[in-house]
Amino acid sequence: YKHLVTLVNNEFVVREGRSYRLGFRFLDIGGDLRFHYPGATLVRPKIKDLAEKTNEVGLFEIRENYRMVTLFRENSSQGVFTQTRLGKRMLLHQTAGGKAMLAQMPDDEVRAIVDETGLPKATEKTITEKENLFNELDGVRERGYAINWAESTPGVVAVAAPVIPQNTAIGVCAVAGPRHRLDKDVIEDEIASTLLGVTNEIELNMVHSE
Repeated sequence: YKHLVTLVNNEFVVREGRSYRLGFRFLDIGGDLRFHYPGATLVRPKIKDLAEKTNEVGLFEIRENYRMVTLFRENSSQGVFTQTRLGKRMLLHQTAGGKAMLAQMPDDEVRAIVDETGLPKATEKTITEKENLFNELDGVRERGYAINWAESTPGVVAVAAPVIPQNTAIGVCAVAGPRHRLDKDVIEDEIASTLLGVTNEIELNMVHSE
């Protein structure tokens, strides 16, 4: 109870009658944390641009320990619901962004992560076998982008490419949309080139802003 009173006094928890709920002070802290993330002011307008160009959901995600965290999310006029709300955390192997980040790592580091977290499934499409994951990462390295075929949210496909301004991947840009719109041909003919173009613009802006 003393801990709860401390949280109430600091506005992390709000008392409503005989019950309690989380306070919106967390939103203030999260917003400030996101604002001060390196390159945030350069990334956000480009993610909005990505959403407008693809007419889908544009995302920027970063890796924190064993999970990908959604830092920016911009919706187009026909964007659909996805699991990737702001602040959403998902295991690396379950998302396009996570696979794009894993593809930048040495195999030994990937194995260490998998040994720590396992390969639990978010949907029936999630990769759950280590051999399949490494085969997938080989394809990501060859293409330059990763694809999530409804592996984190049923019916939703995502495409992600790493942002590497100074030879180190700091996050990923991604596009997400429904399976019936983001099929293999659309991804290869339209989405991938747009995604890689926006990613490259962010990298150049970050390098030249220093």
